[in-house]
Amino acid sequence: MNQSVERRQSPRAQVLPTIICRLQSGDRYYEGSIRDMSVTGLFVELEEQLRVSDECEVEIILQGEYSSIKIEGLQGRVIRCDTRGCGIQFDGRLEWFSVVSTYFIRRM
Repeated sequence: MNQSVERRQSPRAQVLPTIICRLQSGDRYYEGSIRDMSVTGLFVELEEQLRVSDECEVEIILQGEYSSIKIEGLQGRVIRCDTRGCGIQFDGRLEWFSVVSTYFIRRM
C-alpha cells in the first residue's frame, strides 16, 4: 500500500498543544497532543505507539486559562501509525467538533 496517498475524506483542522488526547487501549493509557482532527477521527502525537487495529477509548481535553472541558466516551480504533503518532478513526462522528474547532480557531 502506498503510504503517501491521501485517503482521508473529512477536512482536517490544525490544533494547539493545549488540546490533549488521552487514549485507553486495554489496560494501558496513552497521552499526547492532537495534531489535527475532524468529525471522524484525529491524529495524536505519541511517544509510545499503539498497533494498527487496536481499539481505544478517546478523551479530548480542552485546556483554557481558567477552566477546561473534557469530551469523553469516544470509541475508536487505530488506523495508521508513524514515528510521530497514530491516526484514530472514531466509531461514530464527533458531535462536539464545532465546540473543539471554535476553541482552537479562537485561540490561534
